[in-house]
Amino acid sequence: MSRRVLSSEDPIDALRQALSKLPPPKRGEGFSDLYLSVWNEFWDKKGLDGYALVVCDGSHRKSDFTGRISVVCVRAVAHVYGVKDFEPITEYRFLARDDAVSPGLFCKAVELELLRRVVEELLKQRGVERVLAILDGSLYPVYRHHIGWLEREQDVLSKALEELSKLLRMCCEGSLVALGVSKDSRVSYLRSKLLIDKLLRAKPTIGEEYAYDLRRKYRKPHKVVKRIREILGSDLEGVESLLEELEHPISDEYVYSSMTHTPGYTTPLILSPITLYVYPARSWGESEFRKRLVGAELLRLVSALDELYSLPPVAITYWKPPGSTNAFRVDIPSTALGYDGPSWGDIVENVFFPGERWKPSLEELLSVLNGLGEDPVFIRPLVEVDEVARIKRFEYVEIIERLILDELRSMGYDVSVRRRELRDRVLRRV
Repeated sequence: MSRRVLSSEDPIDALRQALSKLPPPKRGEGFSDLYLSVWNEFWDKKGLDGYALVVCDGSHRKSDFTGRISVVCVRAVAHVYGVKDFEPITEYRFLARDDAVSPGLFCKAVELELLRRVVEELLKQRGVERVLAILDGSLYPVYRHHIGWLEREQDVLSKALEELSKLLRMCCEGSLVALGVSKDSRVSYLRSKLLIDKLLRAKPTIGEEYAYDLRRKYRKPHKVVKRIREILGSDLEGVESLLEELEHPISDEYVYSSMTHTPGYTTPLILSPITLYVYPARSWGESEFRKRLVGAELLRLVSALDELYSLPPVAITYWKPPGSTNAFRVDIPSTALGYDGPSWGDIVENVFFPGERWKPSLEELLSVLNGLGEDPVFIRPLVEVDEVARIKRFEYVEIIERLILDELRSMGYDVSVRRRELRDRVLRRV
């Protein structure tokens, strides 16, 4: 008697069937002139030219043990270029908790602290006059506004914000320029700014009251579109395509990677604090969110945010180096570009840097970055530090996690790796 075997459909056919349900691809070509209106061609390259360069990156691994114990391991690495006899610095940090934990946030706090300490040593003990510091990632803090989460993460988040404030304050003194370079940014801050401004020009009847309401929603374009439809009702003539473009989830990085064919950068955009977007506040000090933090007695976090938002803001630009097909997001302290406006907490919306006073300073920095990129894919020093900082899975499971287990058991904890994690490792074959 033969056994009948039930066969599934061909996997390629299954994939094509699933993909066919996606909406047609939209690439924003109809708005290329708008997006390219802030694009500046730039080819120059030069060496460090008097800068000492510090590049910092980190990685993390997390273990969940029986008994609800979680342990995060972070390895942060800083490489220094242009200074004799300065060895790379590798630092391990651990965070142990008996509840939920955010490993990425802890990793960011460790990276910022290591970067700040290395910069301080170069400036104060080595007599270096100018330092360019590059962090793999963003300098713009984004965090959840849920009070329960903030209560759990107050210490780690506050530490990250405190270290960021120290770094930005050092930038104000003039000897340091700190940059955050992101290779996979998914935000659409710049697109939203351009599209919303164009929409408000097309529909001036929306008025200043609504204009502020729309601009504060730019981080969630679908909310902008919903609000506009509520305001305008059926009067959508001339803005329907704008709304469709705004609703489409295209990142800034994608736009400037795909639509630009020469090296260059976008006009820098000054970012307002994320916490200001709690209507109707028009400053950090007046915001409902700050009042909620005070009411929840999250005083360390309030103090950290007060300090951060008393400083000048951070700006972003999208930069494409010569020979690269990809654009990268670069976060820049506005002081490095000659900013002399209100403090960060008093900025109510994202704005482009006015005039062109910023241009020589930005192009000097980007010419240094262009000179660091022997590989058209990315900046060579960032690749080097990433390779050292990355904690490989086998290394973690066989060495670091066993050490954590031994230490926990020596303290009297009867723990083991959770069975779900063990099952996943078997399936992945570690």
